[in-house]
Order: sequence, then structure tokens, then C-alpha cells
Amino acid sequence: MKIILQPDPILGCVCDPIAASEYSRWRRIGIEMLQLMHDRNGIGLAAPQVGLLSRCIVVSVSGIEFVAINPMIIWRKGRMGAREGCLSAPGKLVRVDRAESIRLVYITTIRGSPHERRARGLLARVIQHEVDHLDGICKVK
Repeated sequence: MKIILQPDPILGCVCDPIAASEYSRWRRIGIEMLQLMHDRNGIGLAAPQVGLLSRCIVVSVSGIEFVAINPMIIWRKGRMGAREGCLSAPGKLVRVDRAESIRLVYITTIRGSPHERRARGLLARVIQHEVDHLDGICKVK
């Protein structure tokens, strides 16, 4: 597994949802993605960044670490601007405006069950960045 770099066209593709029959496979892939993300000193990684066009992200911020299958942001509030980096665009930082608080629904890889998470600040920013990747959006180029 390796990180796909800009300007690879896969980073502009919209990802497909993951079927329930594939959750156990994605548990293993999610663990591999977390390891790769940590190896590169990242705090978030999306499946297309490793060449997989499926809706999965991994996040590790301030002691909160999780794998999310089919994540969807269902609520956003406030605005905050900050500089962001991206593992697919090493060395680049770009100012991006994001919602300050969000609510995310997703499938957990632990039980394959629905989960909801509220996030604010850096955690909300990372989640929004990774979900953007699933929709073929990369604001850091």
C-alpha cells in the first residue's frame, strides 16, 4: 500500500459506497491505512489516497482514532479557516475554510454497525478533508 500523489487522476474520482458484505475486508484495509498514515506522520487518510475508489477514511487526532466506512457529514455549523496539508501533496499548505463543528454518520469496522460522531476544531477539519477526498475533491494541490 502506498500514498497516491497529486496530480494522479484517481484523486479526482468520486468513490463508491462499500457493501455490507465487504465490511470485514475493510476492517483489515482500515488497519493498514492507519499504519501507513502513522508512518507518514499524518492525521487522516482516505481510500482514494491509496488507490482504492471506496468510501472509507481513517482519522487519528488527539487520541481519537477510528476507521469510518461510508462516512457522511449530516450537519455543519460555523466557519473556521486554517492552513491544511495533505499526504497526497507533500510539503504544500493551503488555507481552507471549513465548518467549525460537524456531525458524522458512518459504519464502524468493529461491529459493522452505524455510528454517529460529533466533532469540532481540528477533528472536524480532518474529517471534512478526508470526506472531500471521497468526493474527488482535493483543496491542497
